[in-house]
Amino acid sequence: MRPDFERLDRDETRVEAASPVFGAAWSAGVYLCYDWPFDGERVTPEVNADGAAPVLVVGGTGDPTTPYPGARNMARALGDGVGVLLTAEEEGHGTYPQNRCVREAVNQYLRTGRTPATGTVCRGTMS
Repeated sequence: MRPDFERLDRDETRVEAASPVFGAAWSAGVYLCYDWPFDGERVTPEVNADGAAPVLVVGGTGDPTTPYPGARNMARALGDGVGVLLTAEEEGHGTYPQNRCVREAVNQYLRTGRTPATGTVCRGTMS
């Protein structure tokens, strides 16, 4: 059962007390995901996009929130020549726009539709 907002507020307070350094940052994000479905609430849609223009999928190897295998699987599921995986060897969640290599590749893709070469790896350069 999905918790109500009062429960979320209590949990936020508990997390902040347990982790004075990271608690506020981590617990405040719970509302961002509140409406996301729980397992079993929705059927996983087919993501195959054979014949579509290339789709750039960015995955960070050290992302604890959206693990790298999910990005790799998404690129593969989109189909040959469609899903193009850009690997970021970074720790933490989210590499755009912090990683210069990722930022340049994504910006090029958004401006021109061109993806980086298959197998491109951006080394850790987040600042």
